[in-house]
Amino acid sequence: MAAKAMLTGAPLPDRYIYPPFWAFLLSLIQRAFGGGVAGDGAAILFCFLINHLSIVAFFVLGSLFLSRCGLSRTFAALLLFAAMLANAPVVRNILYVQVNLLMIDLVLAGVLVMGRSVLL
Repeated sequence: MAAKAMLTGAPLPDRYIYPPFWAFLLSLIQRAFGGGVAGDGAAILFCFLINHLSIVAFFVLGSLFLSRCGLSRTFAALLLFAAMLANAPVVRNILYVQVNLLMIDLVLAGVLVMGRSVLL
């Protein structure tokens, strides 16, 4: 909805304090492909690609995080795989192409990149 409003130049709904970054990216992709059916198809393909890459990144980063917490890599991967299958919000994120997995990926990457600190 916000991407369509940004694409047509219409004002955003009142609930947005600032333009959503995801909608901004989708409107740029639609403009790059000329809008219409080609632009919509490119935006859908972009969402599909990002969604699947974020699933893979979540699995890799999550198993690395669990192995850093002391679990073996095999057990960490199996545990995360089972949790991803049984977790309704993760399945909902996959089906509705939401950006929540991207946020989890960024948080996990930040935790993994941080060095061990005395304060942590």
